[in-house]
Amino acid sequence: MKRRDWFGLLQLVVLLFLAGVHGLEAGANGLVKKAREKVDSGSVVPETDLAPLVAALERTKSDDDASTLISGIAQIGRADGNSPAAVKAFLRQAAPPAMLRVAKGKFGWVVRGNALMALRDLEADDAVLREAIEIAQADRSAESRYIQSRGGLLDRWLRSRARTGGTDKLTLQPKDPASERRALSFLRQNSIGVSADSLTGAALEARPDVVEALLDAGVPAQPTQGLLTPLDAATGVGCASGEGSPQDRLKTIELLVARGADLKGADSMGNTVLLRSASTCPLSVVAKLVELGAPANPKANTQGVTPLAMALTSGKWEVAEFLVERGARLTARQLDMVFFEKPTDPRVLALLKRAQRAEVAK
Repeated sequence: MKRRDWFGLLQLVVLLFLAGVHGLEAGANGLVKKAREKVDSGSVVPETDLAPLVAALERTKSDDDASTLISGIAQIGRADGNSPAAVKAFLRQAAPPAMLRVAKGKFGWVVRGNALMALRDLEADDAVLREAIEIAQADRSAESRYIQSRGGLLDRWLRSRARTGGTDKLTLQPKDPASERRALSFLRQNSIGVSADSLTGAALEARPDVVEALLDAGVPAQPTQGLLTPLDAATGVGCASGEGSPQDRLKTIELLVARGADLKGADSMGNTVLLRSASTCPLSVVAKLVELGAPANPKANTQGVTPLAMALTSGKWEVAEFLVERGARLTARQLDMVFFEKPTDPRVLALLKRAQRAEVAK
């Protein structure tokens, strides 16, 4: 064969190789793009529109394809992202086996590390995360230190998740499909993810439009675990922050209570929402809580403190007067514990007289 023919054949081989690579990249990119468009349009059917992404990741042997698919799946299924709840739930269950295959397969160390960390983005189940940690710890490749470090990150994150509510925060219950679509569109436009943290932050800042959108998107108003509930953020802590207008704070509280926030429950120390609000919130917030159903005279907490005692201790006389009008009372002994020095202001003395109840015989 002449030299010119060899050169032409070599060019053809190179072109075919490049075309093949381009086709693979276009395939992976195309799958991600198509899935993203379906999600953004609100017409996504996870079992048909997202399954090809997972299937492609399960069979690919290409680092480039795997990288593209892992990134796409993680972005679309991100637990605190703004994809529909059904999309997150599908990818959380369907994608991990493919991610684990990559993590322990013959792929580049960066791709394998990304597969491990994508499980965190998806908030995969505990069992999946433990398997991923074991894969990382057992790695003996040349880049084992990096892979093992990914496992260490997952292990610390898993322990942290267990302390702050576990997978409870993943339970999204959208109001209805139409409301969810409208809510997600609003949240995307404002770059707000759908998560318990987003709801707590919006409640703290008294942003009723964001709160309503997050509730419609399925974030629960009353989480079963966690130290700070959205209602706590909207009331005691939120009042202290000074963010948002008084009207927006009241509307935020109304939204949360209407959608299931608990006004009557207490934490492990016996503190109610009203008690936590009595020392920091204005009368309008305290009155709104009582109006919506918060007991004005609940059982004292483990330290013997009630909302009325908290208001008196903080010098919130208007709040104290309101609570007394609504039936809150303290014994003489409890009142003595509130003040280091007995007040002399006639208004306060009159209030304390009205607030006092008879001692309970032992």
